[in-house]
Amino acid sequence: MATGKTKIFRYFFRGLLFIVPLALTAYILLESIQWLDGLIPVKVPGLGLLIIAVTITLFGYLGSTLLVKPFFDIMERLIIKLPLANIIYTSLKDLMVA
Repeated sequence: MATGKTKIFRYFFRGLLFIVPLALTAYILLESIQWLDGLIPVKVPGLGLLIIAVTITLFGYLGSTLLVKPFFDIMERLIIKLPLANIIYTSLKDLMVA
C-alpha cells in the first residue's frame, strides 16, 4: 500500500508530466514568434511577423494563379535535378503536405 510520501511524489510527477509539455510548447511558440518577428528589423513589435505572414500569403496567392504556376513548375523541375537540393526540397514539401 502506498504511503503518504509516495502518493505525494506520484502526484508531483504526474503534475510534471502534465505541466512540462504545456510549458515547453508555450515557450517554443513564444521564442519562434519572437525569432520570426526579429527577422525584419522594425521598431513596432509584431510588425515583422505581420510582414512575413502577408508575404507568405502573397506568395501563396501568386502560386495559385495561372500566371505564376508555370514559373514555379519550372523552378521545381530545376530543383529536382540537383542532387542535394532534391532531397531537401522533396522532404520539406512532403512534410508541409502531411
